[in-house]
Amino acid sequence: MLMAKINEWMQDNPSLFIPLVQTWNADELPSLMVPKLRDVLKIESQGELPGLYLYHTRSDSVIKYPEILHDMQKFSPELVMTWGQIRVYEKDNIMLRQRLADFEANPDNE
Repeated sequence: MLMAKINEWMQDNPSLFIPLVQTWNADELPSLMVPKLRDVLKIESQGELPGLYLYHTRSDSVIKYPEILHDMQKFSPELVMTWGQIRVYEKDNIMLRQRLADFEANPDNE
């Protein structure tokens, strides 16, 4: 139900990411050509699920929502998507500040 509402919300609102839902063993096929999603997101046990994870592609890092989603009805699409967008902006800001610091420290290398 939450994912259906998020899908609806995304049709009217721009987003910096796409939320995913996957069962624990959905990526067990031996012929899988990509890394397992749970490995990419660094999910080590089923006890960490259900959960919200944001994979930031530019930094190859994972940000986990601070709560496990035991009751999906407590979460709205606006909450989920706003949380994700804020985390993307924060991570981008950190990366930009680091890049500027690197440039200021070594202006001849750029």
